[in-house]
Amino acid sequence: VDNEKEQILDKLNINTHTFRAIKILNQLGFTKETPLLMAQDILFDYVKEIERLSSTIGSYVPNKKEQAMDNVLKMKKYQISDDEYKIVLDQSERDILTPKNLEGWIKEGPKANNYRLAQAIILDLFTELDQLGLDLQTLQSTINLDSKGLGKSILETQLKEEQVMKLILGETPIQNAVKTIGDVQRILRSKTKEYEAKGYRVFPFGDTAHAYKPETINGFAISYGLFTSNDLWSRMFPYRNSGVSGMFEWADMLMGGDATQSQTGKAEMRRDIWLGMKSFRYADRNLGLYEYTSSATEERLRLIYDRWEQKEVVDGEQIITEQVKTKDSLAAYLRMVQQTDLGKKNTFLASLETLVQKNGDPSTVRYRASVSEQSNEVHLYIAILQLLKENKTIVGENGEPILFNGETYTQRQLMQDLILYSYMTGGIQEAIQFVKYIPAAYLKSIPFADELGNTEWNRVELGIPDHPSRGGTPLDYLYNVPPFMQQYIQHNPEKVPSVNEKDIATFDKQSLKESSIITLTKKGVEKIGFFIPSDTRDYQEAPFVTIRTGISSSKFKLFKFKVKTGEYIQIDTLGAHGISEYNSDEDSLFGFTEGLHTTLIKRNESPIDPLARPVTIDPLTVRQEPESIKKIETPETEAKVSTFVDDILEKNFNKSEQGHDAAKNILNQIVLDSDTPYYTALADELVKHVDQLPPDIKFVVSGLNKLAAGSYIYGEQKVTVFPSAIGRDLKANLNKENVNRIILHEMLHGLTGYKVMYYEQILNNRPNKAKAEAIIAKLPNWKWTKKDEAAVKSIRVLMNQVKTAI
Repeated sequence: VDNEKEQILDKLNINTHTFRAIKILNQLGFTKETPLLMAQDILFDYVKEIERLSSTIGSYVPNKKEQAMDNVLKMKKYQISDDEYKIVLDQSERDILTPKNLEGWIKEGPKANNYRLAQAIILDLFTELDQLGLDLQTLQSTINLDSKGLGKSILETQLKEEQVMKLILGETPIQNAVKTIGDVQRILRSKTKEYEAKGYRVFPFGDTAHAYKPETINGFAISYGLFTSNDLWSRMFPYRNSGVSGMFEWADMLMGGDATQSQTGKAEMRRDIWLGMKSFRYADRNLGLYEYTSSATEERLRLIYDRWEQKEVVDGEQIITEQVKTKDSLAAYLRMVQQTDLGKKNTFLASLETLVQKNGDPSTVRYRASVSEQSNEVHLYIAILQLLKENKTIVGENGEPILFNGETYTQRQLMQDLILYSYMTGGIQEAIQFVKYIPAAYLKSIPFADELGNTEWNRVELGIPDHPSRGGTPLDYLYNVPPFMQQYIQHNPEKVPSVNEKDIATFDKQSLKESSIITLTKKGVEKIGFFIPSDTRDYQEAPFVTIRTGISSSKFKLFKFKVKTGEYIQIDTLGAHGISEYNSDEDSLFGFTEGLHTTLIKRNESPIDPLARPVTIDPLTVRQEPESIKKIETPETEAKVSTFVDDILEKNFNKSEQGHDAAKNILNQIVLDSDTPYYTALADELVKHVDQLPPDIKFVVSGLNKLAAGSYIYGEQKVTVFPSAIGRDLKANLNKENVNRIILHEMLHGLTGYKVMYYEQILNNRPNKAKAEAIIAKLPNWKWTKKDEAAVKSIRVLMNQVKTAI
């Protein structure tokens, strides 16, 4: 009330942008100095700049704090020389920030002595205090389970656990922060049982582990609340799988890297990404929702778009042009059916609304929810089952069949296409969708249920590049955008950095509004780019940027960076209200241009070369009966599996006996049966070094139809072979030599990757340090890390032995 009357907090510059720094100063015992420091001119201007950059009607800026600081220091009243800036950086003059001087700079402003230098020092100090406040805030939000609970969702609890693990692993700037929850010991993995007997919870990594034992109220809440909850539910949800967590990691890098974002905000972003991943998966032809020879884009074209053509008609003495309909969408056909007895009496069909478009926009089918929905649910389920059960031709009031694009249509086909429409437009239950009413029995009758149940959601399947912390290069990670994430951005262009005319150096047309190719200025790159130093510059362009084209936040032109040319090229956006356009069948090539998924919605199109845009041929025929797609036939070349392949996969994969023994059996069989001398020699040498593989290595054969023929998942120490993909991947039939090649390839990943992690862990372990350093000392003086040298050493030794054997 007092603040409402006097506006004291505003006059003292006390707000959400300064609160963290104020909290740190108060906890350090500063009293009078705190309001005097916050009320300095440069901090008022800094807060105004932060709020301007955060405005919803302005461009999206990913690094607001750095940009605001840079903008403020460039103001004429705060500009200082290079020598003075060095004084600010070395922090040698901070003792001038006394209460008396602080008060003087407020009263006299720019006329006061050392005003510009002092304001720069104050801003530098403030940013340091703000970061300390953020670190403390993060720690408090991590350990407050006893008062705040676990969170509202599984995603929130897993985010909370990620923060706790940073405490346990010592990845926090606050020293001894882990003592707020308990005791942590770094141990050898072989001592796991010993420490578990003492009440520790052990988190393994390679040959070492971190043992944690709760000793505070917060620690017990974490151990017996948070960890237990996540252990219980993580098996039910794939959020921890390498592909899903890797996609979250990539999205954090591009769209959610703001450390000040709340747990709830981060969880909401991850939930949105997960829903997008589900829609992406639903578009896979292997699920059996549509014919294997078709694609998601072709099915959308068939179901969602009406086609009209201009035709000349003679009217008396005049020739007039009128629009003539040549193709019906599912919505247009359903509208006709709803006029029949079937459409009026069937509870489900009567609950649907149709919107038929003429202008090239999608024609939609929407579920009309109502207050009485809950009491009516049983009738809706029964109505859907009746449609699937009845194979009767749909007829009108006159008893004549109602044709769908010239073909007779049954009740079963109509319901099947409504189910297909639901999944091709996203498959996510929201206000206007009817996904929750689709019978599970129907989804089980086609490959849908089994295929989804077998989805591993790993990094290889989803095309996620290696993170720099796992051996990838920063530029490869930045620009090799996973296919799903690329389409997610096309659906959500507002989530990537936005640029304006000041940020753009060149464009290809007379006006920026018409342009489809742009380049950024150096300042533009620094504003929205990523700090990845190279030989020529420190900042690299963001993979995607947008230009706002209207007042509405949904109106954007989306551009993708082309590394080879250094230009941004405009690309299509995807989707519309209630409709997504994900396509996971890249190998179909229908709907893809240069690896980018193109849209069917006219207003989403970018001005790419019309010849490059896929030619859309309307599939006018109705779908076949549901029974005909219960089994998807695969090409003969992928079905032919030799006796050897049967032996090696069935006898040694997917068995309870795994680890080094299984590895030896597989390698020995390759030595005995392979007709390729190189494979025989390589397998023979690998047998001698099986003990260098992870002790818990697993071997799995998957029936999924994947683009990759094999994979090695480091976090799970698992070799997976995809027989259906081997023939396609190697442009050859599935035979024993191709299987040999994949198995040996993935085992080498296991050997080298495990070595990297092993040496990374033992370098700080005193008993092994001398041994590790002795190995590394024998290597040339490369400008690599020690773990890189150790891994390369193991590879060189292995390959020399192979050459000798050959």
